[in-house]
Amino acid sequence: MEVKEFDGDIDSRKVKTIMKLTDRVKQWFAKPKNKDTPTPHFEERNGVLSVHQDSADNTRYRVMLNPSFIGSIALPSGQNFLSSENGIAVLPMTIDNNTYVINNSISGAYLYLPFSGATVLVAKGVWGDWFPKQFFNSKITFYTGATSYQSPKNQKP
Repeated sequence: MEVKEFDGDIDSRKVKTIMKLTDRVKQWFAKPKNKDTPTPHFEERNGVLSVHQDSADNTRYRVMLNPSFIGSIALPSGQNFLSSENGIAVLPMTIDNNTYVINNSISGAYLYLPFSGATVLVAKGVWGDWFPKQFFNSKITFYTGATSYQSPKNQKP
């Protein structure tokens, strides 16, 4: 398993961004250093990219319902704006964007990147309702309406 970490700001709050890459699952997510802002969590499994948002205290989550766009894009360094009429999730994929800044607004996300040509994960869509995370036998179970998804925790490839 390859794990890399770098720092950033989301909505003026310090976050640690974590990339976990295994043969089966690739994850990019942010965790607030002071448990004071919700953060995005992108996951690629079997070639399918999905996104959910973790609550600031990591006890709840909400999924993006039927994203109109989800994928990666390359952006220049400096200030960028990604518009969205509904919800948006944005997260840099590479460690060279240590100290990135994301400020979400009602019309989209303002993004400052220190490194040009950076690959950024983006999802646009409507966020669903918040649900409590349920922990069973060291696995987190996400319930998304009619379906459920179990995320392995500390599992070796």
